[in-house]
Amino acid sequence: NWNPDNAYLTEDGKNLLFNTINYAIGAPSGAPPTLSVGREGADVVLTFAGGTLQSADAITGGQWADQPGATPLRVQPTSARKFYRVRGN
Repeated sequence: NWNPDNAYLTEDGKNLLFNTINYAIGAPSGAPPTLSVGREGADVVLTFAGGTLQSADAITGGQWADQPGATPLRVQPTSARKFYRVRGN
């Protein structure tokens, strides 16, 4: 719902306005990061997009570290648990 004062804006004008505001406040642009997990034999296969893959041994209080390597990344499980996320660009 638009304020009647903005009713004269076209859809392109509205998009331009919102993009300008998002740019000014530093809002992220583009698609959100994605992460999918699969298995191939004993390996875990991580496929990610939209950012940097990170891992930690614990979710709370854990130190997240960037993971080297390109997507898809094959990981050999060596511990009881490991957590992954994608930090957006």
